[in-house]
Amino acid sequence: TRVPGDVHDSALAADPSEDWKRRGLAADGVQGADANRRLRLKVGLLMLVVDKFPIWWPYLVASYQLNAPHVTLIAVHTGARPRASTLTDAHIVYHYVPLSELIQLFARKLGISNERASAKFASGKGLSDLKPFYGKVFEDMLTEFTHFGWVDWDVIVGDLVHVIGEEALWQSDALTFGGATLGFAWAGQLSILRNTPTMRGLYSCVEDHIELGFKSTGDGQSGWEERVWLRQVLHKLPHISIHFHMAAQFDHKAQWLTWVPFDHFWHRGHIWRCGKRPLVRKGRPPYILTDKSEWLHAVVAIQTNPRAFYRRKERVCIRWDLESSPWLCCPHATGVSYFWRNGTLSGEVTGYGEAPARVLSALSDASRSVGARMRLQEYDVCHEGAFFHA
Repeated sequence: TRVPGDVHDSALAADPSEDWKRRGLAADGVQGADANRRLRLKVGLLMLVVDKFPIWWPYLVASYQLNAPHVTLIAVHTGARPRASTLTDAHIVYHYVPLSELIQLFARKLGISNERASAKFASGKGLSDLKPFYGKVFEDMLTEFTHFGWVDWDVIVGDLVHVIGEEALWQSDALTFGGATLGFAWAGQLSILRNTPTMRGLYSCVEDHIELGFKSTGDGQSGWEERVWLRQVLHKLPHISIHFHMAAQFDHKAQWLTWVPFDHFWHRGHIWRCGKRPLVRKGRPPYILTDKSEWLHAVVAIQTNPRAFYRRKERVCIRWDLESSPWLCCPHATGVSYFWRNGTLSGEVTGYGEAPARVLSALSDASRSVGARMRLQEYDVCHEGAFFHA
């Protein structure tokens, strides 16, 4: 199925440089003003809300306001929509789909029985297993978007495009934003893919995607959407370019990993992580990469002989997971990015933007007066993130 606005996959895969988008549009016969119009970044983030909206919905809605019109939250919901009088949400796209119709939609789009789809929703667990299907199932809601993705409802966003960079969104087929301990995986909390037939149907590279995606027995969840799916994409579709962005998500796991205390703020539409230098604790993985050269050697080593790398006495392995990827180990997971292109993994220091003095002062004041227990009473550095995952 082709959606209006699709760019040919072949043109995009062949040219990963910044101007691939114009060549792809030219291949579709689009020139001049029409090409410029369609090149405007529009990301549609899909969120499936079964039954009730969360009580923190007004805060979540407010966090997306700064990102309009480049990033739009698309709420597909089966229950009543929050009353418009309680919040300003014109920048949110709501699609009400009764549960019975939602079941039929999944069944029709994926070629399965209504009974099978119904059993998954009735299990009450594991609906995250359905995220790889969102692009296909909800493709009619994505006609105006250049990119699509999924996002969890426990994510509060900051200035997404500013932190991630619009260029980054154009340069890869997919961006996924793991936290400090996830390692290499499709991040269920937030991932963004180009809106093309190949990317909307990317789940099909996993042969048993229906069995995994619609597991409804036992605990009702297979968890295939993060690691099993990634492993198959890397193996079967090496031409798909993936950006593993490990400087965008802020969460409490960075503190567990590094033992460096942080406080987090959503301040005037931006996400901040604040602490006191030095941001390192003896014997723990560093928050800020301390030896770029050593890390880049590690990125090569996990590709040439990952088991030998793991057996080294002196090595950092943020996540060791035999099922996660061909590389088995993630050498660093904060403030960096990994790029999978043409069958090769590379690394780049992404870093963090620092708050100006006025923001640093305001957040230090807030820490002392907020009326809640904070980890620190003042800060000498605050870094900006794209979103906070609770």
